[in-house]
Amino acid sequence: TEHSAILVPISNPEGVSVLVELALAATPHGAPPPRVLALVKTPSGGVRSGLREADQRVPPRSPALAAALDLALERGSIITPQAVWTTNPAADILAFAKEPQIGWLLLGSHRAVFGSDFMGGVVREILDKARELPVHVAVVIHGGERPLDRVFAVVDRGTHGRAALDLALRVAIRKRSGLHAVLVPEAGTAEDTELLDLIRDAGRALGRRLHTDVLSAPTAAQLARQTPGGLVVIATNLADKVGLSPEDLTDPRRCVVVVQGSDSAPVLIGAHAAEHHRTAKP
Repeated sequence: TEHSAILVPISNPEGVSVLVELALAATPHGAPPPRVLALVKTPSGGVRSGLREADQRVPPRSPALAAALDLALERGSIITPQAVWTTNPAADILAFAKEPQIGWLLLGSHRAVFGSDFMGGVVREILDKARELPVHVAVVIHGGERPLDRVFAVVDRGTHGRAALDLALRVAIRKRSGLHAVLVPEAGTAEDTELLDLIRDAGRALGRRLHTDVLSAPTAAQLARQTPGGLVVIATNLADKVGLSPEDLTDPRRCVVVVQGSDSAPVLIGAHAAEHHRTAKP
């Protein structure tokens, strides 16, 4: 169970459902349940303004956490809930992300963490600092309402691509969804064998055929057309490459997640493909 749980920080009841749904869908059978961490801003003057000195040890009440618990109950699923006071959300989220059980951090970008904008503010700070940690970070840049019955992963062979494929694979296995991989090969390689090995591994883990497309020079518009599913997971470097913004995602009902991978966090697949590849080279 080392590094297999998903940490989901929340602060705003709006947008909680998509994060909790996704965290439950991405939790493999037998892995620890998602840890849902509700952050409540410490009142100016500290917790004790308006409270007795002793009461600052009392955890805050969080409407966002209540919403998360209701949703889990409705789904017949389990989450591990926790509410904490905070004056520095990014630092506190990163501190919780360092716990040995945590392998994924799932963030909402749309005002989910104290009014931060798309990939800005708190989210940007977490992404920058999480690079040093053994934790992959997934940011939901657009929460959809569609069922997660078709999952698209936009990937390359790099660290972020592997992590994006890992997240998409987790959801596809758990939800028994179709999985489509949109491959972006290394520039100038006609046949990116390492990427193909990765996809073959993913197909084995999925236990059925994986659909694949190749996009050699993707644009945001082309990407939107090629990914008509309920969930689109894209490696952060590829999102940057195409200049992806929420406005490009023409279907407002699909959920779009950008993934920053970490070399020191485990993934379900691909590690042994890369290992095999290194040892097989003459």
